[in-house]
This record gives sequence, structure tokens and C-alpha cells, in this order.
Amino acid sequence: MMVGLGAGSFTLMAVQMAGPAADPVRVLQGVVTGIGFLGAGSIIQSRGEVQGMTTAAGIWVVGAIGSACGLGSYLIGGIALAFAMLILTVLKRLEQHAFPENELQQKPAKSNRKS
Repeated sequence: MMVGLGAGSFTLMAVQMAGPAADPVRVLQGVVTGIGFLGAGSIIQSRGEVQGMTTAAGIWVVGAIGSACGLGSYLIGGIALAFAMLILTVLKRLEQHAFPENELQQKPAKSNRKS
């Protein structure tokens, strides 16, 4: 939510500062670059496996939705939101059904340590 809010806010500020003649492409370029760094920071490589790709992609999509809304393209933002929700919910269930062995790897191990 914070990424979408930030992307939308930057886009709105650029359009408001320069009026209708604003160049939103420059603002979008900056937003996409910044979000790319956030996404890269969420990707972790451990034991030869890469984790966090879905999180990184989600950050990227949320930035795009925020930018679309900031530019007043609510239909594009809404459609992107609907597809993102569909992908993240339905395909997650399909993946769990198709690859149940991966479910065991994703759950954190319980600690025997007493607090």
C-alpha cells in the first residue's frame, strides 16, 4: 500500500507542479527505478535458491497501479489490481495443489526453544 501511495503521490505532484504540460514519463521513470531498488532488496539468495521474486513483482505492480491512479487512469489501475489479486490468490492455490512438496519447504521450522 505504501508503494502504491508513494507512486501515485509522486505522479500527482508532478502533474500538479507543471500543470497539464507535465512530462509524466520522467516521473514514471524515477518511480520505476526506485521501485526496482525496493524489489531487488526483497530478493534473497540462500543455499542456491532465490526467494522473494513474488514479493519483488508485487512491489513493482503496486507501483504501476499507484502511478496509473496518480495519472487518473483509474480503469487501468483497477484492471491491474484485479489481475494482480487473481494471480496472487488463484495461482497460489493452484501451485500448492500441483506442488505439495514445496509447501513443506516454505513453512518455518518450529523452534524447540522455550522462552
